[in-house]
Amino acid sequence: MRNIPWRRTAVLALLVLIGAIAYVAQAPTPLRALLLAPALFWVPGRSLVAVTGVARTAGRFTAPLCVALSLVSLIFAGLVVNLAVGHVPLSVLPLWLSALLLPLNLLERAPVGSRPRSVARAMRTTAWLSAGLIASATIVWTVHANLPAAPQQPYLSFSLGAPYSTVHGVVPIRAGQTLKIPADVESSQSSDWSQYSVSALVDGRTVPSASALLVRATGPHSADVAVRVPMPSPCLHQIRLVLTQAGKPLRSVDLYVNATAGTGGGGSCARH
Repeated sequence: MRNIPWRRTAVLALLVLIGAIAYVAQAPTPLRALLLAPALFWVPGRSLVAVTGVARTAGRFTAPLCVALSLVSLIFAGLVVNLAVGHVPLSVLPLWLSALLLPLNLLERAPVGSRPRSVARAMRTTAWLSAGLIASATIVWTVHANLPAAPQQPYLSFSLGAPYSTVHGVVPIRAGQTLKIPADVESSQSSDWSQYSVSALVDGRTVPSASALLVRATGPHSADVAVRVPMPSPCLHQIRLVLTQAGKPLRSVDLYVNATAGTGGGGSCARH
């Protein structure tokens, strides 16, 4: 009758439970990494070794074989999860994989003991080790070859420049004054900045004197612009700067100013 390794399975389950508790209760620290290490480097591979029966003949190669199979199974699971959901939860994937493979330990047959290994058993162990190494090398090579095929998506940022980038609330100004608003543009790719311009809208209406200002290149990936906006009637105004490329709006940024007349305050402006 086959002896079911309840004790070994219970120890592996305890290791997975400790890793799960560390993941939930601990911040990302070396201690949490240490407690998660068995679920990462040992439990998945040991479960696969158990179900295949290799542990009966692997001898001193059992430990490195478990580590190798753990890495192979995690890489394969990561690829499958990435294809299914579009991203890989690296921090929790070892725990889910270990818990999924843990019942396989109950299928392990009792070890042969001191009985000498035959040539066939030795060849079987060598074949499993070779297969694990070849699978690891193949998966790593495949990932390395295909990851660069998915380039980073280009980005374009448009933001207020100093000193308005750190302003909180409403900027006070007198009616009739001209407000000089700097803005910065950043791009992940080299750009022809002569195609970009910035227009200004006050309360939804274009300011003719501040529209279609060309940005000034400060580098292949950056540019800036300074928009001068005259303040109309004394009240609260919304100023919107719009970045366009060949007439197509791309990004916008808002700034609120409170134009006052003399020492008096202003009321709210109607939005257009």
